[in-house]
Amino acid sequence: MIAFGRSRHIPNLKLLAAPAPWLPYLLANLAGLYAGVTLVTLRRRWHKEKHWDEHPGEWPPIQRPFFYLGTYLGDPPRES
Repeated sequence: MIAFGRSRHIPNLKLLAAPAPWLPYLLANLAGLYAGVTLVTLRRRWHKEKHWDEHPGEWPPIQRPFFYLGTYLGDPPRES
């Protein structure tokens, strides 16, 4: 016999809803990535130009990474 109306065999419609859109998150991440790369490039360029203005004809020193707290190649040796 076919039962009309509400049946306990009807699936839960909340489980079949569309997933949350991921495109805004992807676009925000890409914009952040390109903004970060652009700012790092400009920072390195400004660093080199400042060094060339103060010391014409010399190579600029190796720039220390911004978020690295340990010793780096270009640092003077520590006195123990």
